Amino acid sequence: MFVVSADTPAELKLVQDFSLAHGADYAVPSNHWAKGGEGAIPLAEAVIKACEGDSEFKFLYGLDKSLEEKIRIIATEMYGADGIELSDEAKKQLETYTRQGTFHCVANCHLCSQPVFD
Repeated sequence: MFVVSADTPAELKLVQDFSLAHGADYAVPSNHWAKGGEGAIPLAEAVIKACEGDSEFKFLYGLDKSLEEKIRIIATEMYGADGIELSDEAKKQLETYTRQGTFHCVANCHLCSQPVFD
């Protein structure tokens, strides 16, 4: 869980309890923004434990899909969109990303203003 200074202990407990009750293996507060690497240690330890267990993880889309197709799949299958419309500027930016290298994963947080390409 991404913790910010305004979060109260009661709010953190509510999110932890809800997450665990709805299938999360871990719900670990992380305040790396305030404490740097030290603040992320509990989260890192939980990630390591989660990776050691069995997993049925699969990508939502084929890794061979274009960035535009990956974005379309995320928009329609995760967020219920009817489709996507890309501006000319967005199309040019996707062309630039594609020229610069191979991007296998598109990640986005509901609080992020831009997707992160990995």
